[in-house]
Amino acid sequence: TFLEQGNLSVKGGALVGSGLTGDAVGTIANADETNLMTYSLVGKSLSAANKMIELWGWGTYAPNGNGKTVRVHFGGQKILDSGQIAASGGTWNFHARIIRTGASSQVIFAQFIQGTTIQASTQTVGAQVDTAAILLKVTGQNASALVNEVVQSAMIVTFSE
Repeated sequence: TFLEQGNLSVKGGALVGSGLTGDAVGTIANADETNLMTYSLVGKSLSAANKMIELWGWGTYAPNGNGKTVRVHFGGQKILDSGQIAASGGTWNFHARIIRTGASSQVIFAQFIQGTTIQASTQTVGAQVDTAAILLKVTGQNASALVNEVVQSAMIVTFSE
């Protein structure tokens, strides 16, 4: 089922139907890490062992050889980092599973794909306080300080018990 709690924040975007998507948003004209799309997970959403959040996102790169990076964050923890990619155009996508294993304890599986190539695949432990709101966010960064070097087209957040 789609997670209907929480708030989706998309620069210039909108909540569409019961899924979470939005208008495409991109990096700004500087080399700083830029929030692309965020989702505020309501506190206690991960209230019992084995409850799971799944997060999908996808987008494109500008058609040049400049360095570009996509990161995914769960609360204050970076759970996925594409590394700097000198992609000239093309697509990217990621999928992350965050499973509660105990009070304020999670196991996180995440994978980043550039085009058809797995760029990063991780398994890590989370320690986000699950009784409070947790911010899920996707960021983009570019080495050239040009606008829209990394563009995120959509994000979907789902919840499973």
